[in-house]
Amino acid sequence: MNTSISPALLKLKAQFETWRKTRSGVRGRIPEPLRQAALALLDYHPASLICRVCHLHPRTLRARGLPHSRPTRCRISFRCRHHRPHRLKRRFLLTHLLTRLIEL
Repeated sequence: MNTSISPALLKLKAQFETWRKTRSGVRGRIPEPLRQAALALLDYHPASLICRVCHLHPRTLRARGLPHSRPTRCRISFRCRHHRPHRLKRRFLLTHLLTRLIEL
């Protein structure tokens, strides 16, 4: 495992430290050029390393740059009138779903 940090990442770390020393408020937004530089390094380094070296929260990079890793929802939905869907058996649920689709 290579634990060395690239010069580009060290330069970004120095830029973040300079910004933190000169910023006016504690909870100010990260300037766009710094955020873009961090996002550009995602091609070469994992997000966890960038966040650890630059002292960033992972949500900061994900907020406007990284896509969420949640699976997409199925677009077919139905409501069962008599039972809660999570309590139905799979076979009955499939039958019920197919009947509802045929009715449409």
